[in-house]
Amino acid sequence: MSLRAHDDQVFEEDEAELRGRYSAEEKLAAVTRELGYRRRVYDRRVAAKQMRQVQADREIGIFESIEADYRKACRAGRLL
Repeated sequence: MSLRAHDDQVFEEDEAELRGRYSAEEKLAAVTRELGYRRRVYDRRVAAKQMRQVQADREIGIFESIEADYRKACRAGRLL
């Protein structure tokens, strides 16, 4: 087995272990907290001209999408 194939296999095993470690509800709570944090930080960064509004909107939109995915998973009663 090549080193790359070995590394890929180890990564897949680690990834599978991490997926099962936290419930969808725990992941949703973490994403919701992170989204609130990013909204506050990005608002300040945009005001200070350290970030463009379009970039902030895109990043927030991505996290809103992740949050919606986890809300749906929680309602369906399944883990991601």
